Order: sequence, then C-alpha cells, then structure tokens
Amino acid sequence: MDAKHRFAQIGAILALLVGSVGGFAVLGGLFRHHPASAWDAMEVSFALAFAAYLVFIGNRAMRWAVGQPAASRGQIKWGRTLLGVWLIFTQTKNYFHPAGNLLKPLNEGQAVGMHIAEILILGFGVLLIVSGLKSRVQRALGKWR
Repeated sequence: MDAKHRFAQIGAILALLVGSVGGFAVLGGLFRHHPASAWDAMEVSFALAFAAYLVFIGNRAMRWAVGQPAASRGQIKWGRTLLGVWLIFTQTKNYFHPAGNLLKPLNEGQAVGMHIAEILILGFGVLLIVSGLKSRVQRALGKWR
C-alpha cells in the first residue's frame, strides 16, 4: 500500500471514529437532557447529520484505500449542502433568537459592517446549497426535456 492510500486509510479511520463516537455522544445527551427549544433541537439534528456525514465519508475513503470499488458518487454533494444549510440556520437563529454573548456594534459603521457580513454569509450558504444540488437539479430537468 503506497503512502497516498495509507494516508486515506488513516483519515477514514479518524472520520469513522469521530463520526460514530460523536453521534453516540449526541444521542446519549438527548436521553439525559431534552432540547429546551426548537432551535436547540435543530442544532442537535445538525450535529447528528454531521456525524452521519463523517461516517459516510469515512466509509467511502476506507473502501478506496483498500482497493475496493467505491460506491458511485451521489447526485447530491452532501457536505456542501449540509454546510450551506447550517450557515443559513445559524444566521437565522442569531437574527430571531440572539444569544446574550453576541458581539454588539459600538457605532454605526460597525453595525453596517456586521449586517453586510450577515448578508454575505447567507449568500455563501445559498451558493453552497445550489452547488451541492446542481447535478441533481440538472438531471431532474433533463428528464423533463
């Protein structure tokens, strides 16, 4: 096994370990402490989705590293889509239910800069979702033509 495959195998083991242990830790936390609000429940669902994504990526990398044929690439890029949805969710949560320790602007210039940053983060989230779903949408539109 060459260095590239060995490195992929080590990364796959780490992804599988972090994903499975993290997922079980989140599930164990749900049994001890129930989410206080819908926002907290959504954060837990994102943590579980991220853990499942790590397990999925670790499995693909492990199959490639040992020379087995990897499953065909999906039509949806789940990493991009998950990150985009998380960015939009975080900005929406901070808008509707801000935490007490969020940064506060000291003057009008900082307030404008913070709002521009929020808009850019939302736009980047939408861009990630669109790029993650692009091949799926193109394939669906191709069937209708």
